Amino acid sequence: MRTIFCFVFIMISISTIADSYSPYRLESPRMTRRSQKLQEARERRYRQEVTYKKEETKSIRNDKNVRKDIKVADTKKLAMLYQSMSNLFGKKIAEKVMLGQYREQISFFPNETFLNTKKELKNFYEYFVRVTPKTHLIYEIVAKSKNASWDYKQIDYLRKAVEERYGASMAKSRYNEYVLEGKDGPRSRVLKIVSNREYLQLSLLDIEGQKQAEKENEEIAKFRYDELSTLFGIRLGDKINGEQNQVLIPIYPKRKFLQYNDYYIKITPKTHLVYEIRAKAEVDISSVLEDFEILTRKAVESKYGFYMNEKKKDYSTDKEYSLEGVDEKKRRLLKIIKDYKKVELSLVDIDLSNLAHIENKEIENDIKTRKEQSRNSIAEGAADAL
Repeated sequence: MRTIFCFVFIMISISTIADSYSPYRLESPRMTRRSQKLQEARERRYRQEVTYKKEETKSIRNDKNVRKDIKVADTKKLAMLYQSMSNLFGKKIAEKVMLGQYREQISFFPNETFLNTKKELKNFYEYFVRVTPKTHLIYEIVAKSKNASWDYKQIDYLRKAVEERYGASMAKSRYNEYVLEGKDGPRSRVLKIVSNREYLQLSLLDIEGQKQAEKENEEIAKFRYDELSTLFGIRLGDKINGEQNQVLIPIYPKRKFLQYNDYYIKITPKTHLVYEIRAKAEVDISSVLEDFEILTRKAVESKYGFYMNEKKKDYSTDKEYSLEGVDEKKRRLLKIIKDYKKVELSLVDIDLSNLAHIENKEIENDIKTRKEQSRNSIAEGAADAL
């Protein structure tokens, strides 16, 4: 009897549980009114969630379409900017210039008013273009103004004139630097207004042209490395019979260069390899010194067929011109240095110069070691005498 009772109880429990999970439980006579209300509330909430998800999906799809349209519009605008940013001051990007071999920078006089506006640029003293050194194609057009870094009205005028011409706002990329960029696929051009303590500069740069110039410069630098090997009949890397630790040796070339009166070479102190060849001319008259500098530079450029890069020192009349040759990691440098009373011409091998520095350190360490050994031996002898 007990077994039958347990069996009936279990069957009733299973039936009740099954009814509670049945999809047709609303029609079940076992369900109470409260259960029906709960079920209706669940179904209403489910229908609301389904409706919300549909609306959300539709909204996301619409947002994607809007963003896509904006992106297409921006791409077209950037492409139009790229096409319009092709000339400045009468010079055109990618225009071929006829000039001497391997020259990279050329000055010019503008033949149009600034950005086709009536107002002229004030205090702008230098206009030049940068070209690819072998193919001679213009990739950058630059105008510079002296002592205009604090002239905020001039900076503001430049920015507004650029925005008026191209119909686009310039972005401030950093302090006192405004940029406008045009893109056509992977190609891009950048118009910049940059100001610092020394000058205010407006430039139009073609990025692809700049990359081409860098590639050509690498090719030229390898060729230039082989050319920059001798000066006054002395070759870099030659072994010289000198005294131990001797690093400076005077030389006397058969033909003097201009009015240079001091000629000498520097060698590595242990291996005695020539790493620098130098000549010096001392003149007290500034006008004569200026002539020396110009003649030296022209002679170097005539011999090697390359134009030297100028580096001016801040707040000084000193000048430095250089010509560099690079072959992978090896470097050679030809320099003209002018200060207030002398002009120096030097050709140096950077790797051998570093070797000289290493050998000098080794010699210094050897001297320190010998001194220490000498002190120790003297101290031991003195100890024996105690």
